[in-house]
Amino acid sequence: MSESSPPTTTTLTLTPDDVLNATLCDGEGTALYFVSTTPSLYTTTTQVTRSNGELLATVEWRDMLPNRLRLGKKPPTTLNNWLQTALVPFASKGNASFKDDSGRKYKWQGAAYANTLELFTKDDGYEEPIATFTKSRKNIGRDLPAEPARLALTARAVEIQDTVVLSFLFLERLRRGQARTRQSTADALSKQPIVAITSGHGYGAGGG
Repeated sequence: MSESSPPTTTTLTLTPDDVLNATLCDGEGTALYFVSTTPSLYTTTTQVTRSNGELLATVEWRDMLPNRLRLGKKPPTTLNNWLQTALVPFASKGNASFKDDSGRKYKWQGAAYANTLELFTKDDGYEEPIATFTKSRKNIGRDLPAEPARLALTARAVEIQDTVVLSFLFLERLRRGQARTRQSTADALSKQPIVAITSGHGYGAGGG
């Protein structure tokens, strides 16, 4: 971020640092959004509500079918239709794009499951971030105390705050899911037995 970057006007904290079950509060500790997730046999459903109980969005996370999204009372659609993620770039960089109700374009950018995630707008050619998410940090000493996960918004992001929050929550869930999948794959590969080939038959030790 350059010295001329727009100043942060609102910071939301995410407690706990769990995008499936959390409370988002403003700088004074007032709860603004609630995220709750309910698992079932075939799907896992996440709902995001305002503090007054208004339902903003529902997502059905599905293994075999596209994830399904419903924004408020709008007809359901696929999550990828609203929050567009290209498979290969997304896997490596965590990028996703969307439009607001006025048709203005936005793009989230960040390394896959890195500590930060930034939102840019086409207004300025995607030059300066208008929102930044920073993961929580554990207490690692007196000089580096624990910090909660936080989403910092500029005035431009506050204009579409609900949309920023929803897109962040759903993208971060996808990023963390991919990170767990990569880690599970790496763990499984590291536990594979190494078979020594000692004969021309290729059957391993004692083969023949």
